[in-house]
Amino acid sequence: ALFLFLLCRRHIGAALGLLAATLYLSSPLVIFESYNQGVNDMVGMVFVLGALLCLRRPFWAGLLLGLSLSCKLMPGVLVGVALVRRRGFLRYIAGGLLGCLPIFVFLYLAPKAFLNNVLFFPMTRLIDNTSWLYGQKTVLIRWVKNAFLGVGVISLGLAFVLKLKTSTRLLLAFFLVTASLFNSAAVHRNYFVWWYPILILSLFLGAYHPLPSSPDEEAAV
Repeated sequence: ALFLFLLCRRHIGAALGLLAATLYLSSPLVIFESYNQGVNDMVGMVFVLGALLCLRRPFWAGLLLGLSLSCKLMPGVLVGVALVRRRGFLRYIAGGLLGCLPIFVFLYLAPKAFLNNVLFFPMTRLIDNTSWLYGQKTVLIRWVKNAFLGVGVISLGLAFVLKLKTSTRLLLAFFLVTASLFNSAAVHRNYFVWWYPILILSLFLGAYHPLPSSPDEEAAV
């Protein structure tokens, strides 16, 4: 909620920042998942929002994104695509590698356990009845996953090549996160906490972003 407020205050004003934080906290599902169920998905999401706040500082954005990945690979992998930009790219990568240091430590200590539980499990898990892919033919499942991978690569290229506004990057992140859920083997309610903050930011920054008054200001945006 604090990061939602800070992000909105920077771009569109404190009043709308308070409204954004209030909307987030007013969601019963967010409160239920966080406190009643003890879901820890939001831990990684906090670092993602911090990376968005440091978008103009590539090293810090990469560092916070790396810490998010160290907590949980998703949704940081997808949101990280929207954060990529040509300016400061190497600093972004350097910060990301530093933030991923806990991953490297655990990979070194127990490589087999780490690979089986963190990487191979989501790739090989059986499709349960929460997914529309349940019961579908193998050919369709493979085609859907490959198609989404292609969309991710194209999105990465667009984010890297084009000078996207913050609101556009947020919309891209929201699209990739929700698209991944539509194409995943399992869709559970705790994944709601991934896309809900990004949706709030996308709507607020897209709808209320003030028009730049000069070319210099537009470049800064």
